Amino acid sequence: MRLQTAHVDFLKTLRSIDTAQAKRAPSDGKWSAVGHAQHLVMSLRPVWLMTLLPVWLHARSFGRSNRAARGHDQVCETYWRKLGGRTAEAPPFFRPSMQPKGSVDKADARLRRMLSRYVRSMKRYSDSDLDMWLLPHPLLGKCTMREMASFRAWHAAYHGQLVRRDYRIEPVQ
Repeated sequence: MRLQTAHVDFLKTLRSIDTAQAKRAPSDGKWSAVGHAQHLVMSLRPVWLMTLLPVWLHARSFGRSNRAARGHDQVCETYWRKLGGRTAEAPPFFRPSMQPKGSVDKADARLRRMLSRYVRSMKRYSDSDLDMWLLPHPLLGKCTMREMASFRAWHAAYHGQLVRRDYRIEPVQ
């Protein structure tokens, strides 16, 4: 639920920006609003693909958790702690183009489609599976599928905050 809400709020923010403005970076070195949407799609795609693996391959590739699953707040705290005061920076393969070619409509449709695929794929798993099977994260290391979903929710909300800050938009109601 939190996962979908965070993405829908991000998309409301994206849609609140003039189409031409959303494709332009608000300042040098910053991603455009469309770029943020592209980043969310780019970073969600490999997670979605990993959830499609057969269980035996998933277990062999990433393993099982040997600890209690962390809650949403713990996942977020762990992320900030591992950053160690540095600014969060996406790995190169998750960075959008500084001049995105797609429109707001395309970015919205792509993100909705990717989110829908991810949510559908997660429904294949039981609650115990979500707390047992691990997925890799570039900074968090191995985390459970449920922890990854919590991170994905936080990640969308965080990028929504960045877009609202950079484009000077009031929070979504």
